[in-house]
Amino acid sequence: MHELIEPDLARELAGKNAVWEEVKAQPPKGAYGGVFEYKYFAATDEGKKLHAWGMLLWDRLMLFVSHHHPSDS
Repeated sequence: MHELIEPDLARELAGKNAVWEEVKAQPPKGAYGGVFEYKYFAATDEGKKLHAWGMLLWDRLMLFVSHHHPSDS
């Protein structure tokens, strides 16, 4: 699953997606925060490994990507 979330939509969706909220709660990573910043979260969901990233581009666009580990298929 992947989503491109515009800033207005992000405010509207706040609190409605548990995985997204977990990603947002992680400490930011990336050397160039104003250009590219990301957060990473890993967990187990229904016995499958879940990986999720939240990326902030140019302090404006948020990209959320999550997937279950392929070996758990």
